Amino acid sequence: MAHTCILTDRSVLRLSGRDCDSLLQGIITQNIEQLKRQSCMYSLLLSPQGKILCDFFVHLHGEDRFVDIATPYVAMFQQKLRMYILRSDVQVDAASDYTVIASWGEDSAGCSDARHAAMGDRFIMQGAPDANAALEDYHAWRYLHGVPDAAYDADDKDVALDFGADAYNGVSFDKGCYVGQEVTARMHYRHIMRKCLYQVTGNPLPPSGTPITAGGRTLGEMRGHSGEHGLAMLRLEETLAALESGTTCYAGESEIQLQLPEPLAEKWQRYRQTAPS
Repeated sequence: MAHTCILTDRSVLRLSGRDCDSLLQGIITQNIEQLKRQSCMYSLLLSPQGKILCDFFVHLHGEDRFVDIATPYVAMFQQKLRMYILRSDVQVDAASDYTVIASWGEDSAGCSDARHAAMGDRFIMQGAPDANAALEDYHAWRYLHGVPDAAYDADDKDVALDFGADAYNGVSFDKGCYVGQEVTARMHYRHIMRKCLYQVTGNPLPPSGTPITAGGRTLGEMRGHSGEHGLAMLRLEETLAALESGTTCYAGESEIQLQLPEPLAEKWQRYRQTAPS
């Protein structure tokens, strides 16, 4: 059964003008050329120090580019765009008549959400379709599969690769320069992976910011969750050691189970296999 949800926590911006692609190419982490092969791509905007400002999706819509972005990020994102537009032929407008839709499950129409195959299709449309899932259902599904959303799971100290943005298809390493590229590229090419997001399972799960501990040592902190599933930003090797030794882990007072999401586990294995001896 396919589940369809109106993502009421998202807003849509319309970018138009002949310089849209060149503007985006110079500031976002993913390669805008992807839109020649697919209708939707995932990307991030970073500070010059490589810290996450926001994540979003860019949708191909005729000659325009539509950005689907968490509503709290809209004003900041528009402000940043205006800083970089200068004399470029780019107009940025709110597309308040458009809605962001997610569809997932066995009968989902496709897989345009590039972060993870389980996230199914993602699209924008005018008006709103009939929905059979609530926003809470969507986020519960996302956390079940360990898929991050910066609006819920990042803070202003996180860099893109600690957040796993590369493993979730949000970063290109073969495009030109963009804001925050130096830190991001250095971590990638030096195989630096000190912290990352872990899947957390427990009942109850405490609020974002709650310390995660094992054997009396703090491993990191809780990020977002829905129901019994969530994400936590933890020190990678200390957490792996705790799990391998069978040490019980806690989020606040709650006993929890931790698991490295599959895309990040695959990335860690690649780094280990190619690390200098």
